[in-house]
Amino acid sequence: MPRAMVLLFAMACGVSVANVYYAQPLLDALAAEFGFSQAAVGVVVTATQLGSALALVLVVPLGDLLDRRRLTLAQLLLLFAALVAVGLASSPAWLLIGMLAVGMLGTAMTQGLISYAAALAAP
Repeated sequence: MPRAMVLLFAMACGVSVANVYYAQPLLDALAAEFGFSQAAVGVVVTATQLGSALALVLVVPLGDLLDRRRLTLAQLLLLFAALVAVGLASSPAWLLIGMLAVGMLGTAMTQGLISYAAALAAP
């Protein structure tokens, strides 16, 4: 596999999984914006991690059943939509739904890219 392709896969994995963790340093701001108490604002990160767990069970196995290129493109578009939804969230419920989706898609996309890269690599 060309070095540029390896770099592209590495960057794509890093960027997609980083979405799962972006909210952590913003918890104080999220609590103030959405009216969470300091004790309850951790639910934002919990929703993202729950999405990650669901992705490992429900979404990642699709990489063995579907065309990986199309699946990766679909996950990229859905991750973009989830990030837009989080950015536009106007209530705590929509924020948590968006964070759940970001957790699912960010984790699933990373795992899918790893297996896609392995399939493209020489033995």
